[in-house]
Amino acid sequence: MSGYHLDIPDDALRKFSNDNSGRNKTRETNKRRGTFSKDYERPQLDFFNDHCDHVVSKYHLDQIHTKGKVKKIDPSNDRFVAVQVEKLDGGVEWYHAANVVLALGNDLPRYPAWVDVDYDVQHGFVRHLLDGNDFCKGSPQSTAIVGGGITVAHKSLELGCGNAGEDMPSKSRAVHVISRHPFKEQQFDTHQEWMMDQAAAKRSIDGGGAGLPDRQVKFQDCSDYEIRRKTIARERIPGTVTTAVFRGKGGLKYAIEEGRVQFHQSEIVAKAYVDAQEGEGLSRQKLQLKLSNGESITVDRVLLGTGFGTKIPGGMLMEELSKELPTSEYCGFPIVDKNLRWGRNGRIFVSGALAELEVGPSARNIAGARLAAERIVEAFTGS
Repeated sequence: MSGYHLDIPDDALRKFSNDNSGRNKTRETNKRRGTFSKDYERPQLDFFNDHCDHVVSKYHLDQIHTKGKVKKIDPSNDRFVAVQVEKLDGGVEWYHAANVVLALGNDLPRYPAWVDVDYDVQHGFVRHLLDGNDFCKGSPQSTAIVGGGITVAHKSLELGCGNAGEDMPSKSRAVHVISRHPFKEQQFDTHQEWMMDQAAAKRSIDGGGAGLPDRQVKFQDCSDYEIRRKTIARERIPGTVTTAVFRGKGGLKYAIEEGRVQFHQSEIVAKAYVDAQEGEGLSRQKLQLKLSNGESITVDRVLLGTGFGTKIPGGMLMEELSKELPTSEYCGFPIVDKNLRWGRNGRIFVSGALAELEVGPSARNIAGARLAAERIVEAFTGS
């Protein structure tokens, strides 16, 4: 895990841990607990964040960053790609770039059908944990968290175990987790064979190993994009938690056993707005949730950990580009060459989810970002 980070050299994170500039903020914490865990050499979060800041400063990324929204991309010119950007102040500017990399993230957060997005979100009843808003500030509230993945696990531990001195959370700040399935332990969201890059494969061969794993070789040899898409769906493992978070010290398993977090293996089938008495004649509107197992719980708020939607990232921007550039008839995602070039002029590249038909199931995580970067750089260096 120490090899997965934002810098270029594989051992950059390890070297950063031995450098004074990397320990300024986290030196005391590192001495107390160690920079990397014993399992998979996972870095501490604060240390990893320090390294991210270091990478931004090292390559002056903050100086070339422009805040705005890309409204249009015109790939019709053979000499450059025209990019229209709407700035935060409302102004519009055109950029002429020799090359463009589309790293558009995922689809929008997924809201279940029972959520009235306009009313429930506006009135503070429902928020999605991936929408970027800090919904948990203010007075303690009873909370239902929906989902069964790592995001839900972290948030339920944060809310359920925030007051370690309490024998049991009070009813006013009860934490409920609602999931269709039991928590599933998994260290990675894909098999590790999908994460090996070309540099690691070369080191494997030089050391007498097999090089690129069979999973990647078979995927690259397959020319049927429907089969590739089905392989991605089969090999990706969503909605899981790591062993450290579930059964490690202070893990979710024990929070559930102690009653700090109440677990419901069920689904929400209906909701109602009810008035609850708060004392001294005061009442407050809450959400009453009816579950598929027959239970009914009443909470102040619902936090969704239901992941992202399954549509192609980029919305209208990608819809317009897909009219001119090749996409899979089966799923609509870009069809690109081995260096992730999209289209005839060879100036548009893709990364992340948009590259998964070429990179494979790990395209959306940090390992996939390194795989994509390696291929894109190879397009310019030829090596």
